[in-house]
Amino acid sequence: LRTLHAQVAAHGFASLAEEINRHWGGTRDVEIHLPEEILRGRFLGIDHQGDLLVESDGCTLSHSAPRVQLLREV
Repeated sequence: LRTLHAQVAAHGFASLAEEINRHWGGTRDVEIHLPEEILRGRFLGIDHQGDLLVESDGCTLSHSAPRVQLLREV
């Protein structure tokens, strides 16, 4: 954990995004609860800012993690 913290401190969160996405184990169907809506789509991982990437209706959307109230597989 200290090593990862040092990496983020030195290079920013983006330096971990690719590794984090590898550990997700691929895409999966999800439901995301946001303050104003519930969205279904395919979870693709996170971007370099830590936002959640979801494909829905042929578009890839990013959702700021603090706005997500619930993320669950469906």
